Amino acid sequence: MLKKHSLLMALAFLSCWGVLFSSSSIVSANEITSTYTSDVGLTFSEGMPPPRDTGKLSSHDQKEETKQPSLSGSSKKTIGSGEVISRLPWKSLPMTGDTSSFPWIGWGLLIGGSMFFLGRRQWKAKGFLFLCGLLMVGFSWPSCSVEAASTSSKADLFYLPPDQVVTGPKHPYHPNQNVDFGDANRPTNRKGPLSLDFVPNIQFHAQKGSWEEERYYAPLIQVQRSDEKGLEQVPNFVQVTDDRGSLSGWTLVLRQNGQFRNGAHELEGTEIKLSKLHMVSGESKRPPIAFQEITLDPDGKESSLVIQAKKGTGAGTWLGLFGKDNQEAQTAISVTVPGEVTKEQGKYQTSLTWELHDSPI
Repeated sequence: MLKKHSLLMALAFLSCWGVLFSSSSIVSANEITSTYTSDVGLTFSEGMPPPRDTGKLSSHDQKEETKQPSLSGSSKKTIGSGEVISRLPWKSLPMTGDTSSFPWIGWGLLIGGSMFFLGRRQWKAKGFLFLCGLLMVGFSWPSCSVEAASTSSKADLFYLPPDQVVTGPKHPYHPNQNVDFGDANRPTNRKGPLSLDFVPNIQFHAQKGSWEEERYYAPLIQVQRSDEKGLEQVPNFVQVTDDRGSLSGWTLVLRQNGQFRNGAHELEGTEIKLSKLHMVSGESKRPPIAFQEITLDPDGKESSLVIQAKKGTGAGTWLGLFGKDNQEAQTAISVTVPGEVTKEQGKYQTSLTWELHDSPI
């Protein structure tokens, strides 16, 4: 009989403690990295004029050692590309704990203890147990009434994963309005909640080759607002949207994928520079950091920081304008070609890889 009552008492204890605990869920955070490659082109409409007699050898007779360009930013390893889709099953959602059942724990202890002592034939123990039970009922009943009066309801609050939507390109001067493009530029169509919405395809105007060092500037982008007719020019820009809600930050880096080439011919020593980056947003007030002078490594061995959103910044949709207005934007993106390198007639091309990382680097 004693073993039987001991087992019942153990079950009573387990039932009481079961009220206190509920299953918890663990949600692992996935790394989000978006990668997009844009084109860069430089065209020479005419061949080079005959070389002047300056005592220097042309590049057909002698190839001079090319000085490596200085870089802005830091070396980064490519994390990779891909889209992360967050799904959270309903069963894993956390539930609010219920602590209003504590008086019933005392009742459970009383029942378990009673069943244990009733198995013993000791009238004094029975009388003492009965007295303790009366005292427990007397003290716990008023507290139960007060608890019931003060705890009238419970509420649960869930944060569901952000929507996996595509954010279209915005107008640099009216960041709350969408735009269409009147040139070769196109949106990336990347889905959120952290997305790289737009990067420019840079096509420099056709140039005449010369034996002098020349610097050429990227033309502005042509866009059209949905509420207006006709095209207008705006600065080259990049656009990032962070709708995660975590305010954990993000980083945009840029890498050049090799030197300008036209078939087998390469423009040795050519440098691409991006400058005068200005951040705008139609909904947020805490801007990320914009790096002002960026010189790309043509060999692609190093990546350059473009925008860095530290923790607590960069939420919402942000546009990075290369030039705060059209006048400043006309000289914000440039390519410098050395005078000694031969410029054959035709189009030279390379590409840029833009990498969006889900945290500050």
